[in-house]
Amino acid sequence: MMITKSILRAAALALAFCASSAFAVLGYEMGQKLEGEPDGTHLFYGLDYQSKVDAYGFDGVAAYYTDATGVCTVIAFSSVEEGLGNGNEHRLVADSLKERLTAKYGEATRKDDFLMPGSVWDEPRDWVTAIRAGERHYGYIWKVVGKDVASIRVAVEADAVTLQYLFSNFGQCQKEADKEL
Repeated sequence: MMITKSILRAAALALAFCASSAFAVLGYEMGQKLEGEPDGTHLFYGLDYQSKVDAYGFDGVAAYYTDATGVCTVIAFSSVEEGLGNGNEHRLVADSLKERLTAKYGEATRKDDFLMPGSVWDEPRDWVTAIRAGERHYGYIWKVVGKDVASIRVAVEADAVTLQYLFSNFGQCQKEADKEL
């Protein structure tokens, strides 16, 4: 049996989740002020946080913030090889994250696993193509999981699985962002 990079990554994510309490917000807190110059719009701050990214098994982590609200959401992504196009690697990584999050926060509020009506990408081998076309959705959502965390989302993209923590100050963050535009 061949062990793919995605399977090893899923195992690393699962172990990292169990080993670290900071994983819950990927090293960030709601309202945390960030130093340094943000990318472009002054609303999105990309981090070169390599040691922490490697420890969690993610390829990248970014925090969205405004000066007034501080950090209001954190997004991490883990690249996934397309493989045979049937999405097995994608589901393995997403489901592994789901299991770890369930152990910490309880069952997900919602699971998305559907193909849009009328999609031509309805064969198992077309699973990733349907994701790429925006016609298939797969992931999990937890709502109001703590004092500061309004929701958590695990989502499958065509070439990655993302993990997003949306803090309870996100609405205010959006209002502040609109003012700055």
